[in-house]
Amino acid sequence: MTQYASKLLMAVLLVVAGAVHAEVKQAEADALPVCPDCRPIPTRELASGFYTQHVVTKRFLLAKDENRLREISRLIGTSLDVDLERYMVLAVFMGERPTGGYNISVERVVATRNHLLANVLNTSPGEACPVTLAITSPYQVVAIPRHEIPLHLTERDELLVCP
Repeated sequence: MTQYASKLLMAVLLVVAGAVHAEVKQAEADALPVCPDCRPIPTRELASGFYTQHVVTKRFLLAKDENRLREISRLIGTSLDVDLERYMVLAVFMGERPTGGYNISVERVVATRNHLLANVLNTSPGEACPVTLAITSPYQVVAIPRHEIPLHLTERDELLVCP
């Protein structure tokens, strides 16, 4: 492939990826449930990726102590340094998927009087989406200000539509 053709292909892929990303972000904003009594809770991404060696099925972990934080660190293969007196750590794992193009993320966290609610988005590639031909296992790890009320998760599945 010539250098010009390579650059053209890369430009097309970037445009397609941008269009898909923009469509997904708009759909996310449109689909979030309305909760008039909810207060948004800030999150900070600590890690994310598409490959974990130890997680083959969907899994959610909440770390409020050092043992659970070490378990999450072992699963993602990197050390996490978090002040667990001020923060707790939420890890969401999608489990093994047959190709690339899959993703999992914490969309938002809100607090009610009785509990925290974390919205988790599971994204899958549509038929026309270009994907890598490798087994993946997407994950995201976020820090949340520490609360002593229970954390509940809701999941939403979304299919990417590619031109």
